[in-house]
This record gives sequence, structure tokens and C-alpha cells, in this order.
Amino acid sequence: MPAATINKDDDRKRRAHKKSRRGCRNCKLRRVKCDEARPQCLKCVDYGVTCNHDATIPDLEMFGAKLVHLESNSTTQVSPIRITQPKPSVPRFLYPPVISTDGYSSFELDRGCLDRLNRFRTRTVLSIGPPKTACVYQNIAVSMACTHPYLMHIVQTLTAVHDRYMTWPMIRRTPTEVYHWTEAARLFNRRLSSPMGPDDRDPFWATAALLGVIAFSSIDAMIPEEAWPMKPDDENDLEWLKMSDAKKVIWKLTNPLRADSIFAPLASEYQHNCEPLATPDTGIGEIPRDFVKLCHLVEGSLANNIYFIPLHVLTNLLPHECDSSRVGQFLSFVTYMTPRFKELLRSKDPPALLILAFWFSRMLNAPWFVARRALLEGWAICKYLRQVCPRESPIHQLVQPPEDRFRRHQARPYTF
Repeated sequence: MPAATINKDDDRKRRAHKKSRRGCRNCKLRRVKCDEARPQCLKCVDYGVTCNHDATIPDLEMFGAKLVHLESNSTTQVSPIRITQPKPSVPRFLYPPVISTDGYSSFELDRGCLDRLNRFRTRTVLSIGPPKTACVYQNIAVSMACTHPYLMHIVQTLTAVHDRYMTWPMIRRTPTEVYHWTEAARLFNRRLSSPMGPDDRDPFWATAALLGVIAFSSIDAMIPEEAWPMKPDDENDLEWLKMSDAKKVIWKLTNPLRADSIFAPLASEYQHNCEPLATPDTGIGEIPRDFVKLCHLVEGSLANNIYFIPLHVLTNLLPHECDSSRVGQFLSFVTYMTPRFKELLRSKDPPALLILAFWFSRMLNAPWFVARRALLEGWAICKYLRQVCPRESPIHQLVQPPEDRFRRHQARPYTF
């Protein structure tokens, strides 16, 4: 081989390439080469995020974030939660793009999506549960959603719903919300039809949990007359009840409380939420007499009475008001609704509706995704019962307490 050819081939050889072993997590997540500069690498500076060589800084945190502590009593350990200024900065460049992909599908985030992702972590996630839960879901927002597109679409949907709830007067669903909801449902259903691997368990449960929040918040009614059961029947009525059944199935499949789960730190919280609602063993002693008479509860034959367990659980809840610390306890009431009781609700059985109205009436001070449905559907139930039940029916007397609570809240503007 001629010497000139040999020299030419040598010139074409690739120069030695040094891999970035100590790059920041942001660059690894975005699949770009980090220059490892401290305290801020150039890629993060250009992208508009805080460089996270430091393990305490979350992934893809926008410039302007600061650390605050939530108020708590002296006996509770407070975890730091990151929030941003009212107008957080956004990336100055979208190249290389942020892509959520799991090998089955991909989703490229535009500037609006990045803004919503940031609002989810710094605002929305703090509004749907206690601080301990918020910390877990803040981690999920970037680290898990960026590798599971269906979860990223769920995060986008929930934030868009929260954006809408913060408007006054309330508006109906936005195209952004509908688009991400549709994509999330499509991609999640496709993944559920495939074999589930060990790494799928946490994303599956995170998606199911946030879907439950979205389903409960998704009510298009603006006044009680537009809400179920007052409105004309529709196949989507009580969709939030169907979602609760799906969550039960996914809970069993994924076991979020296993030792290696990201949700393991919430084990005590999940268990605490269910403790006051244990299966009844004390008979009808605590249940209000009017309900005992209305639902024909008789000692010795309670196992066959459809209303007994929901009434027992409701009785434990009635002395309390639902807030962010108790929202798990109140929502777990749904898990005690038997299939037969749910069928009674779908058929608009008056005693079953009355039980649901009393439950709704205790959730008017709950987080935003609960309170609006509680007010509109709860009051709609009261109006419906007034219409269909004879005046001499005991229903007319029993419906008065929840109806009064709904009426007092009707003009109260909600702040989210």
C-alpha cells in the first residue's frame, strides 16, 4: 500500500474522546456532554436551569428557585420543599430538546410543557396532599416522568387542570388539558396491555394515583343543576368511581409499599389513613338513629344490608372536616363502597344518594380537586332528592343538614 494512502487513513482516525464521568445530572438526563464546570456548567447556564452537581438540587430546576419550609407542629419533622418565585424563568434554548421516552413512545417537551412541569413541582404538587406526599411526587415529576411519556402527559394534564381551577370565574376544560389527558390515556392503556417489568411498578402506580386526582377534579358543571344526578344521564357519570376500581387493581399489581418502592416512605401515611375506617365489629351502636330506621338496619342481619358498611364508615367521618391532612382518610371511604352499593348509586337509589351527600358535605374545605365536585354534586343530590321523594318521606328531613352546608358554601370563592 502506498505511503501516501497510509498517511491519509491515519489522518481520518478519530481523535481520542474523553467521556464525561462527573457531569451533572441535568446533562445526563438531557443526553448532552457536560463540561463539568463548577458551580454551573455551560450547558445548564444556556438551558436556564440550576446545575445539579450538588445532590440536594433537583433535576432541571429553573433559575430563581429557593428553599422554604412548610409550617408544622413541633412534633413533626419538616422536610424542605423547593418552590419558585411567582414568575419562574424558562429555558432560553430548547436545543437539545427535553424528550420523555421509554423505548415504546416519546414526547418532546416544548416551552409550555416545561413551564407546566415546573408549576407541577413548585405549586400543584403542594396542593394535593400533605408535605410528605408532596416531596415524593416532586421527585417523580422529573426523574420518572422524563422516562415514561404517559406519566409526563399525566403531569401536564393535572397542572393544566389546576391552572384552570385558579381562574375566576371558572372556565371549562381547555384544549391543552384535553390533549394531554387523551394522550396519557392512550399511552397508559397501551403499556398496561404489555408485560409489566419491575421498573414499571412505580410509574404505573404514580400514574394511577394522579389519574385518580384528575378524575375526581374533572367535573364540567358550573351550577348544581348541571351536575349529576340532576343533569341528563350520561355514560361518563360517576367516572371517578370507576377510576377508584382501576386504582385498586393497579395497587395490587404494583404493591407501592414494597421496600424498594419510591412510595415506601409513605407506608405509615397510607396505613394511618385507613385505620379509622376499619371493618365494623360494633354493630349499629354509633350510627345515627334516623339512618338506622331509613336503611332498615337490624342487629344480627347486618351482613346482608347493602348500606351498613358505608354507613359505619361515614359515621366515623362525620365528626371531622376534610382538609389536606385528612383527604386520604375521606377518599378511602370509596374503597368501602361495595359493588352492590355502587349499583345503587348509579340507579339513583335515595338512601344511597343521601349517604353520598353527607360524605360530600364534609369535604367542602378539602383541597381544590375534591372541594368543587363535593359542592356541585353534593348539592345536586340534595336538589334531586327534594324532587323525587314525597314530602312526607324521612328523606326530606335527613337531607336538610347537608343541604344547609352546601348553601352556606355556594357564594364562597375558592382559592387554589
